[in-house]
Amino acid sequence: MDALDDERRLVALNALAVLDTPPEPVFDAITALAAQVCEVPIALVSLVDVDRQWFKSNIGLPGVTQTPREVAFCHHAIEQTAVLEVTDAQADPRFCDNPLVTGRPDIRFYAGAPIEVAGGHRIGTVCVIDRQPRQLTPGQRSVLVGLAHIASLALADRRTRLEAVQALATSEARYRAIVEDQSELISVADPDGTLRFVNAAYAHHFGLAPQDMAGRNLLDFVADADRPAVAMHLAATRQSRAAASGVNRMRSAAGEARWVSWVNRPLLGADGEVQAIQSVGRDITEQRLAEDGLRTAVAERETLLKEVYHRVKNNLQMVQSLLSLQQRGLADPQAQRALQDSSRRVRAMAMVHERLYQAGDLGSLPLRGYTADLLRQIDEATGASRHGVSLQAEVLDLHCQPDSAIPYGLILTELVTNAMEHAFIGRTTGRVQIELTLQDGVPVLSIADDGLGLPAGFDVQAPSSMGLQLASALVTQLGGRLQATSAPGARFSAALPRLVAAPQPVVSPLQAR
Repeated sequence: MDALDDERRLVALNALAVLDTPPEPVFDAITALAAQVCEVPIALVSLVDVDRQWFKSNIGLPGVTQTPREVAFCHHAIEQTAVLEVTDAQADPRFCDNPLVTGRPDIRFYAGAPIEVAGGHRIGTVCVIDRQPRQLTPGQRSVLVGLAHIASLALADRRTRLEAVQALATSEARYRAIVEDQSELISVADPDGTLRFVNAAYAHHFGLAPQDMAGRNLLDFVADADRPAVAMHLAATRQSRAAASGVNRMRSAAGEARWVSWVNRPLLGADGEVQAIQSVGRDITEQRLAEDGLRTAVAERETLLKEVYHRVKNNLQMVQSLLSLQQRGLADPQAQRALQDSSRRVRAMAMVHERLYQAGDLGSLPLRGYTADLLRQIDEATGASRHGVSLQAEVLDLHCQPDSAIPYGLILTELVTNAMEHAFIGRTTGRVQIELTLQDGVPVLSIADDGLGLPAGFDVQAPSSMGLQLASALVTQLGGRLQATSAPGARFSAALPRLVAAPQPVVSPLQAR
């Protein structure tokens, strides 16, 4: 890759606005799947910057966020379109003297599939690492390529959502400027409406000088159609002796009707009687037009987000289909099971986008319906009903944001699937109970079975299976800690304080006033 190509590649990478951002569930799921399928302790989503490789997701290298580009294996991997596989780094002249090989983390095996984005730029890799020599099977290599494609789709989806948010922020900024840059119209009038004082902005609005308006009744400048309502409003203000707001049309200097928002405040004398009425007004005609434009922009944004969710769902379903096809072509039961687990996880993520595409509220997902969909999918995939195992759920009618729904779905999928695989060996019937409750306002997820129980010496904080490791990590991401008890059966539970954290409301300038 020459300097010009690398410069273009870096432009494409920076355009994604992803460097040095916090971990995200979809990329953590990718590395977890890569580590499980390839049976390695280390997996990364690595993005190659100017002089470093930075890890968007990292399994197996705690505390490490980046390494120099000059020693990065991924620097070599993005030079080609196929998977770069180094079976024994100590025997490879390109890497035998590399400090990552001669020292920590003691790399002996590396395989990286390039992440290619729009324009054909390879901006990083999904890579797996081991501390002993090895070689990928064709099935593992194929899965690694598929995960790199998923990472590319996820990066594109992330950028599209970021652009939608930025576009909305820009629209709101224009809207705010239209509203806040107006000069208020200020007047003081006698209780009967005779004007005593108007400021320059008030007079300019009507094409007059301030002195020319003094002594005239303010109702003279109200549009004919609104004059009776304004007179009643002023009378009510005098009677209540309290400030009141209103909106009506006023005649402008050009003779057109302009919408003005008013706050009318009675000024009381020492005897408590109304001596005058102070009015502060703002021409909101442009604001009303802007509101119509903003409603149109919001509708367009929702249409765009629906299209994004629809496309991501379709892409994830395509990946799931590819994994299922690969599974049928494998003779190794362990490899088949790994691909089956991967397919279930991809389906769990796709369901979030499917639900959001179908929902009226694009920023909120109902957990009761999402849980029911997941359990139907798990039932079909594992044959629970056919084997006499009942999946029962009691889920509160809670809603969460998309970023929380994905880890929740993966946690549920892992723990229910784990029960199906281990709890009912030698049994013809069984039950798995799923509950989502609130304890002191905090959501608590519980998955319990009436099966064989946990093995002796089981430690949920040091699980041996990749599925439980993934579930534990995702519980931590949602602010909780996975717990497990036994007898009778097995019970996994976790408080998830970040599951239904309410987003900050967006307050429009009109609401703020």
